[in-house]
Amino acid sequence: MPIDADYPSAPPPSIPVTASAVVELSSLMCCCSSTRPPKIAVPAGLAARSNDFWGDGHPGLAEVVVLAHATGTLDDPEIDRFVARIREPVVIDHHLPLETEPEDEQHVIRARLGRLASDGRLRARYARLVTDLWGVYASRWETRDADRARAVAAAWSARLAAGVDVFDLLPEGHIVRRDDAFAALVRAAQHDGTLRLAPSLAGRGHIVALPGVLSVSADAAVEDPVVTRRRGAGEIAERLRVLSDPTRLTILSQLSAGPAGVSELARTLHIAQPTASVHLRRLKEAGLVGMERRGARSVYSARPAAVEDLLGQVTDRLARAMEG
Repeated sequence: MPIDADYPSAPPPSIPVTASAVVELSSLMCCCSSTRPPKIAVPAGLAARSNDFWGDGHPGLAEVVVLAHATGTLDDPEIDRFVARIREPVVIDHHLPLETEPEDEQHVIRARLGRLASDGRLRARYARLVTDLWGVYASRWETRDADRARAVAAAWSARLAAGVDVFDLLPEGHIVRRDDAFAALVRAAQHDGTLRLAPSLAGRGHIVALPGVLSVSADAAVEDPVVTRRRGAGEIAERLRVLSDPTRLTILSQLSAGPAGVSELARTLHIAQPTASVHLRRLKEAGLVGMERRGARSVYSARPAAVEDLLGQVTDRLARAMEG
């Protein structure tokens, strides 16, 4: 007879995260027609050339990502192999999904890919355009951003492996987090193992449905809000740590009654003189007690205003952390 049993579900497929030169190239093309301030400035003449290249009334669309996927170069951290491959006819899957693109743009992208496949001169011109656009960013990518993108990709992979939800890697303004249909696509791709991620330093992110792959990129420069909150919490905790020790609080209270030296404090509070010295040093470093020389003696006194200021800063920082 059937037996009901709870079996552990299979772990979700791992999500590949890579630093991609073509993702950055795609971002550069978007910069050419975007009304938002660009992260990478493209010269006006080159931007106009990119926007007018196809002569179909549309600027650069998702065809560069489609081409990279078809040529197996979407995960390449360098652009050279992609440029070499698009100089030759590229076979595109006839069942190209593109459901992430507006319907009119789907037709435009398919038409562009068809033209590239049949026109060698157009391919050569397109390769030159790609090369010139990449030239705007190449030096920065090679000297700095490629390593930064790899580091972000590794950090995202580690966070995913630790159980962080993929949506927590995306900035709050990312289109996937603003559109329920796109969010559903991401969840489905995550479930069936077809989701791939790429951080972007040149752009703000994309989502493109490809044959067997859902490509999602996101702004790598946006700091993880959890990291921001953790840093703020660390600063608050460090400030509170000065006042978290009962002996230090007792010393502050005693000094509020009047200045005293180390030996006097040690005798009054029944603690060892070295212990009193260590706590006084911490309080002095925090600016909560003052010290003056009186002959051969060091005399310490409380600074009530500094204590109030510290508590006010902690309260303000904690309130802002709770709000943000």
